[in-house]
Amino acid sequence: MRFFEQWTFFFTFTHMFLNMMNNQIKWISIAVLGVIITLIILYVRSKQNSLFSEKIIVNVSTQLGKDLEVFFKPIGADFIEVVKLVEDVNINLENEISLKSSFYDFFVSHPVFSAVIYRENEKKEFVMYRDKGSYVYSIRSAISKEDSLYTWQRFKEPGKEISSWSEIININASRWTGGVVNPGKEANSISWNGEAQSQYTKIPVLEGTVFINKNTTVTLEIPVREVVFALTRYKWYKERKIFVETMDGDFIQIPALKNDTLILHNKDDLPGMALEDTVLYLIVKSLDMTEDADMGTLTFNLDDERWWVQTTNLYPVSYGIAIKENELLIGKIKQNLYFILAVFIVLSGFFILLYYRKRKKSFLTRGNTDNVDKNDFNLEELVKRNENKNLEFKSTLRWDLRENRVNPRLEEVALKTVAAFSNGDGGILIIGVDDNETVLGLESDFNSLKKFGADYFEIHLRNLLNTQFGISFTTNNITIDFPELSEHHTCVIQVKKGQEPVYVTLADKSGQKTERFYVRSGNSSQEIKSLSELNSYISKRFTS
Repeated sequence: MRFFEQWTFFFTFTHMFLNMMNNQIKWISIAVLGVIITLIILYVRSKQNSLFSEKIIVNVSTQLGKDLEVFFKPIGADFIEVVKLVEDVNINLENEISLKSSFYDFFVSHPVFSAVIYRENEKKEFVMYRDKGSYVYSIRSAISKEDSLYTWQRFKEPGKEISSWSEIININASRWTGGVVNPGKEANSISWNGEAQSQYTKIPVLEGTVFINKNTTVTLEIPVREVVFALTRYKWYKERKIFVETMDGDFIQIPALKNDTLILHNKDDLPGMALEDTVLYLIVKSLDMTEDADMGTLTFNLDDERWWVQTTNLYPVSYGIAIKENELLIGKIKQNLYFILAVFIVLSGFFILLYYRKRKKSFLTRGNTDNVDKNDFNLEELVKRNENKNLEFKSTLRWDLRENRVNPRLEEVALKTVAAFSNGDGGILIIGVDDNETVLGLESDFNSLKKFGADYFEIHLRNLLNTQFGISFTTNNITIDFPELSEHHTCVIQVKKGQEPVYVTLADKSGQKTERFYVRSGNSSQEIKSLSELNSYISKRFTS
């Protein structure tokens, strides 16, 4: 099934399904359906693309190149700034104050670097690095390629020294010879290297050395955790290998976790590389077999598992990524699943918040037709409002205060109000409060019944409702509560917006019973007598 046909099918299914839902859950269902449909299509398309692993690895590698460029491009600008700093300020190892102040300012404005090493000739060296919210530096006038003595000074900022001490450090001779005197390096060019543990900060670092001139260099160290953080998206590939080939032909393998160390492979030690990392060994061997340093896409089988590799040249280094074939698909699906999950959580949170706010608003102002819990509105606030299309006050249910007797016509008025609310947008009928917002209570109604109290009053009221509208309607659409207000019992009848027309059967003056249809018109219940008007109203109200 082609992609267009898949979407056509799912849109048709969604349209049919939504037509069967009621409006209250439609938007939430749309969100859920959207997530489900996206997951299904993603799964189907991933199956279709399983034959095109070479395309997936190229796309992943292209994205990796963009991520590396985004990370290293600003760093390249930082190196240019360092060169300009050294040349313009005329920094030299004879001026300790100028060195400390200049590189301190550079550190403060460039937090990505953990250490700086400034060298002149083979005799002098300035080192500064970050440590626990402070800065540590040392100047050595004589450099040994073996054990070296450093005298460190710790400070918060220039002029605010904290402490000092001495330390013997064993300098890596091979690392040193690639650093200072290197006639083969052009001025202002950058050479990249990696250290499993910095001589100074004791953490894995990438080192970039810029050659100011033939005898002067500045080396900046970048913690590996910064690189790992920049490549977070590739954690979805469980056994992925990201590697960088330096200008000298050595390989640096970037770890997957920020606390892991760099893995360094010497280009001249292929047997050792084969023992340490068979995958990288096969990649290097393949690179040696081609004249093009940008080999492109490579695949091979190792221990019955197929690997895909993509190498690309990004001056001044080449980089590559190697992933197992099954991880290519799983990784892409994981990426999308987490994105979809995030969207689903956000949408769910939005609809939950919307629903919560909706229930907390006044029943009258929101025009909601759902049943509302008695604690969701403030009765004292309700009785202070004027009657409207959603709110009605009745002094009593059946006791005529003027004639001082039971009047069945008053019960008919209450039934008309219930029907009108149901045929409209729903509403609240409060019995025991008059039109002047005076709380009268239900005592007169209680006294008119065989038994005094709210329980028997509710039985009588429900009998009226059941007889007029049916038990099913009363149970599903009406809620009755008896909150106290001003030390009086009141009756609060909540009526939901009806799903079907509701009629009231009343007797006329001759005793003939007829069905009548009532709606709310402002703050009163009005009968629609015209047959054409009735049909028009029902058509618009109950079929939309």
